Amino acid sequence: MTRLKEFLKALSDKGAKTYYVGGYVRDMILGKENKDIDIEIHYITEKEFLDTCKSFDLDIKLCGQAFGVYKAVIDGQDIDFSFPRTEKLIGTKHTDFEIAVDPFIGEEKASMRRDFTINALMMDTQTGIILDFHQGMEDLEDKIIRHTSDKFSEDALRVYRAAQFASRFGFTVAPETLELCKKIDVTHLPQERIQEETYKAFTKGTPSIYFDILKSIGIELVKEYRSIDKIAKKYDVEMCMAYLAKCDSSFELTTHKSKKYLELLHFMSDIQEYICGDYLVHELAKSWVSRKLDDSMISVVFDIFSLDTGIETEKEQLEFTQFIKSVKEQYLTSKELMELGYIGQELGKALKEMKALACEGLTHEQLREKFRKWFYMDNSNLTTIQFAQALFGLEPETPIAHEFDITFGQTDDRWWSCQREHFAMWAITQNTNGVKGYKHKPNTSAMMMYNRIGAPELLLWLIEALHNSLKLDTTEFKEFVIELSKLGRSPKKQCKMIRDKYPYRRYKTMKCHCIPVEELLVKHREKVE
Repeated sequence: MTRLKEFLKALSDKGAKTYYVGGYVRDMILGKENKDIDIEIHYITEKEFLDTCKSFDLDIKLCGQAFGVYKAVIDGQDIDFSFPRTEKLIGTKHTDFEIAVDPFIGEEKASMRRDFTINALMMDTQTGIILDFHQGMEDLEDKIIRHTSDKFSEDALRVYRAAQFASRFGFTVAPETLELCKKIDVTHLPQERIQEETYKAFTKGTPSIYFDILKSIGIELVKEYRSIDKIAKKYDVEMCMAYLAKCDSSFELTTHKSKKYLELLHFMSDIQEYICGDYLVHELAKSWVSRKLDDSMISVVFDIFSLDTGIETEKEQLEFTQFIKSVKEQYLTSKELMELGYIGQELGKALKEMKALACEGLTHEQLREKFRKWFYMDNSNLTTIQFAQALFGLEPETPIAHEFDITFGQTDDRWWSCQREHFAMWAITQNTNGVKGYKHKPNTSAMMMYNRIGAPELLLWLIEALHNSLKLDTTEFKEFVIELSKLGRSPKKQCKMIRDKYPYRRYKTMKCHCIPVEELLVKHREKVE
């Protein structure tokens, strides 16, 4: 004897009548597996029940005092124990019920709160005798969903449950139950409760039956669902919901996953164009790449297209998969584009354009040549300062900073020239995220370099040299340098004062002119001449 049987026998010895109830009995008769075991306890008090649980050392949990429901795990199975109760609607909401738990109301009265006759069956746990007060056995045999009593209308969710059970078992809903459903106001039901029943129709039944029955009652959850049964057999609930939204744009999706699936299914329109010959394969690839879809989902979207239209697409899917693979082998990486000088929004635009060109057949080398629009120091005779001058409008002549330097700065022209080149290159690197081919590169980050340099004359030179890019107020800058000079020869204090006035973050706003190589060289020659 199992531990559960021993426990139920102990309850019986105390005077209890215990019954398997609800879906467990229904599914047992139908020969279907149901792991949800519900047992209803009659004719003993909750205290007597709990005392017996204690004697068996059961870990029993109360899951709703108002409902008299307890949960336990016995013999490795989840068991729900409940006591008979009556329910009375006292408001308009689905939660507005007055619950009265009473173990002594009797089996027939207890069964009246059940929604359908097939769910109102009770099986004695000791004898196996089935109590059937509402002809549920007959309805099971005739495959009919019929309400148990007029109290059915007190819970509006039962309208959806009727459709869901019919969908799950392939039953029909009794005409009188359909008529009763038409009179029930379901507008106050929370969407998540409705969604639960809809999900069950997808996972356990035939969704089209669910939607057909609701439509016959006057509830149109979705206008079009022609192939939903085929989709539901192969794919999860989220994909089913996305398919419905694809068929009917008014159908609302609530989860991130279903919305991502919908983006995928919109590609079916492009497949249609491709199948009909209105799209070439590279045009289909462009659409796929621009939508940023996952290549692992190619077979999925082609399969759903076939399920929806009945058109075989095995050949087209293979051709498209191979084409996409060959296209992506030619891509430039983000790192390669950054080495070519693209950053920020420019990088994003370049990536998008590059992918479209790859779809049109450009090879990796052709793409590199196409996007090689930046000027490199290593293939020119320009100094770092000249290069920065051409790219950023950097002006090496800085009279205000120079005047300060005469008084407080370094007198070594060689040192001064080297540091200016270093800072000019810093200005370029800061704004292009590094450009391949520079002879000098900072040995630390731009921010650390700017914030740690101890030469105020260099900071002033950089600020004044970049006054075009920084939109510097020259008059204000000149007045600031006068105030700075009042500190005397105090590099540490002067650098702090400069960085407080012109913090590093200002340099992040500078824009590179992005001048093509040919134009850059012409501009430089003009300046030299």
